[in-house]
Amino acid sequence: MTESNGSAPNVEADDPFNLAALREPQSLVHVRQRRLSVPVRKRPNRLDFVRVHPDPSYRVNMALFSAPSDSGDEDVYFVRPEMLAEIANECRHYTIFTAVNLQGGVFLWRVALPVDDGREPNTWLTTNREAAELAITKWVRVASDRNAGAYSVIEYEGPPIEPAWPKESFLDLLKLAFKNKIIDRPDHPMVLRLRGIV
Repeated sequence: MTESNGSAPNVEADDPFNLAALREPQSLVHVRQRRLSVPVRKRPNRLDFVRVHPDPSYRVNMALFSAPSDSGDEDVYFVRPEMLAEIANECRHYTIFTAVNLQGGVFLWRVALPVDDGREPNTWLTTNREAAELAITKWVRVASDRNAGAYSVIEYEGPPIEPAWPKESFLDLLKLAFKNKIIDRPDHPMVLRLRGIV
């Protein structure tokens, strides 16, 4: 079959596996990615080696409330200071660390602050904090050790690699992490739910 101008169609040019075209130098198109969310985790993923941002301005202590979500995970809410009296027994104070894995994935690592209630310190909480503090200077992997009732820390033994820290400010990361998850008023749906109103 011929095209209307009388020439045969160029089947080779239309073939996605045209070897001549594939062997020519390829150039990648660079795009600017925009971060839309930042996960908030109790600890890093079990198989990830992570580092914690060394700059103290990339961490903060704040009150959080967590509730089971429909997906089986936890929904984590930032509780504004003026709302603490409303749900004081339902929330807890955490240190929020900015962390990255070897691939540059960013997350906020929430580590519970110790509670002075006269009881023995919880080893899960103390070892989680020790792991986060060690990650300021070293790549570490955090794994559960059920026999010890604590987290164990495995240090990275691979070739040296510099962390790919986020370009966003810590404030921007917090805003992304807690977007639509701020308890800031007495009629917040989660407060009403805790009171049995909805």
